[in-house]
Amino acid sequence: MYTPQTGQLETVRDGLKESIDGAASLKFAVVDGDPQRRHQICRLILQFGYHAEPFESLAEYHNSEMDVDRVLACDENGNLSDWLEGFQDYTRRQPPLIAYSTAPAPSKVLAALARGASHYMSFPISEKELESVIEQSNLPAHFLQEIVGRAVAARRRNASLSNREREVAAAVADGLTNKQVARKLDISPRTVEIHRANAMSKLDMSHVSEMVRMRFDMELYDQIVAGRA
Repeated sequence: MYTPQTGQLETVRDGLKESIDGAASLKFAVVDGDPQRRHQICRLILQFGYHAEPFESLAEYHNSEMDVDRVLACDENGNLSDWLEGFQDYTRRQPPLIAYSTAPAPSKVLAALARGASHYMSFPISEKELESVIEQSNLPAHFLQEIVGRAVAARRRNASLSNREREVAAAVADGLTNKQVARKLDISPRTVEIHRANAMSKLDMSHVSEMVRMRFDMELYDQIVAGRA
């Protein structure tokens, strides 16, 4: 059975350059137009012993010329794409940007990650979730963005498949044979072969190992963001 928690996840951990224990002096910028929500996020950060500076907008953050280690930005209005473009333009040293909003849609999360956000959280944010994200945002930017890029690309490729093709591809990536997939999905082995061939053709793949890697790319980042890595 396919288990990305073993081996590969240790490699991700090896990419961490700092530990959470040594990050007591972290400074956060909290950018949120809602004063109550902004205050709540700042209080949560302060509970961990970190420094938090509230900002109403990107322009205010930029004008402060403050050097921070992390930026938490609210995406409540769905305008994070423009925000990120401005963020890239305004900041010379680009700290990890952690986005959040209330009940974000998957498409919204993917759009933010594709444009440079390191993580995306759902508000209200729990202490455990914030602690996990802070630790994981210690990943070097190029390392994290490589994972994000692969995850976004994998999801887009996976979206090109039909529902049945995705089911077959997932089962194959889990290491099941055609007969085992047929029993699991209650279809004939021949039908499995057809869906498998169609999926690999649409994904432009010639080996099952490529399908396994695509599945891993999608699940690995999910585990990192969710704090399960």
